[in-house]
Amino acid sequence: MKTLTHIAATAAIVLASTTAIAEPLNSTAKFTSITETRSIEMPAAENKQDAYDWAYVQLQNLQSQTPEQLKKSLKVWSPSNIKSNSLHLKDQGFVTVEERMNNDGDLEYVGIANVRYHYLNREDN
Repeated sequence: MKTLTHIAATAAIVLASTTAIAEPLNSTAKFTSITETRSIEMPAAENKQDAYDWAYVQLQNLQSQTPEQLKKSLKVWSPSNIKSNSLHLKDQGFVTVEERMNNDGDLEYVGIANVRYHYLNREDN
């Protein structure tokens, strides 16, 4: 019985320590869940396939990034308030291509990598 009490007390201490380490600066911190979208345009290409390919490579690059890298790539401007490692892509994202005419009258194709991302933002007290 003494061993069981000792194990229960140790488990309670470990759980309390884990919670304290997870949010050491402000244990009463409140977070807002934020989901946003971002469209990243690639340079103009001469044909649709190149535009799709460039945007697809950008999309794959975003999908492989760490939360810290995503902050920079997606230009999320409240990095001090973002809960560490909470930034991530919501969905797989998708690629679109826009056709446009430049000043010389030539058709150009612009690949666009479209993503939704999510993070927890610390509310100021």
